[in-house]
Amino acid sequence: MDFEPKPDEYRFECRSLFLPPGLYALSAPAFVATDEEAAPLIQVSSPPLADYDPVEILTAPATGAVDWIGAQGGVTVLRSPIGGGFAYVVAFCAAGVAALDRLDLQRLDRRAAPPPARIVTTSEVSPAAEKFDAPAPVSERAPVAIQVTLRVLGGGDVERAGDAWCGEIGRGRNVEGLRVKLGGALADADIEYKAFGPGGAETRWSTGGRYCGSRGRDLALTGFAMRLRNAAADRFALLYQGSFADSGPGDLRADGEPARGRAPGERLEAVRIQIMEKSGTDRESPSAFQRANDVADG
Repeated sequence: MDFEPKPDEYRFECRSLFLPPGLYALSAPAFVATDEEAAPLIQVSSPPLADYDPVEILTAPATGAVDWIGAQGGVTVLRSPIGGGFAYVVAFCAAGVAALDRLDLQRLDRRAAPPPARIVTTSEVSPAAEKFDAPAPVSERAPVAIQVTLRVLGGGDVERAGDAWCGEIGRGRNVEGLRVKLGGALADADIEYKAFGPGGAETRWSTGGRYCGSRGRDLALTGFAMRLRNAAADRFALLYQGSFADSGPGDLRADGEPARGRAPGERLEAVRIQIMEKSGTDRESPSAFQRANDVADG
């Protein structure tokens, strides 16, 4: 069946979707083409933005960070980083077809900590004309100062403030200990953390900005865990992530879950932490994506 679309019969439908940290599935049903119109073609991508790391599109080909959903329907799996990120969804469809309204967004890891995903902008113009109206970065919405210190085998201490990676990914510089200090709305006593070492060894929970790990014993950490304490756990959500020697960045963890590599005994190279305020102002009404406001609440 051949189509020769005319400019007034077809359009681009464009939406940008802000995703809190986590794993998501964006699915589309099969679309039926008719003699009058072609089935929609949908593209999912992650735009370059200064304040946000890109969303990882796990179902995209290795050659690019773009996934396509055609007439047969399909599922795009996305992983949003700490701090959240944007997915950009574009449909080329007949003028009378609301293709994006038929998409369904579901959260796969079912963590209750982040606020729900939300659509930020809607447009029926070409992608070049779309403008992103990004919300303020999480660090502005949740005034918590984070300082992570890692002791690197043979390299001394590495410090990093904020929610960026602390450590060097892929450089083979293993971590033997860590320290976390908080400021702003939280204090050092509001967080506790433990470390995992070779052979399943683990430390006690540490708090108050104390060092956790070993010193000068050539014992690289194989993982860690963190959790907020007391009233801080009610007001804020903590997410964390480790990067490991062989498998690289691991999955997001929360509420004291162990952050480990994909293979047993993988050595820890870097740590990343995000603390977000559980603000009711982040919760909005349902979006055009069906059940989108249920995605992050599980």
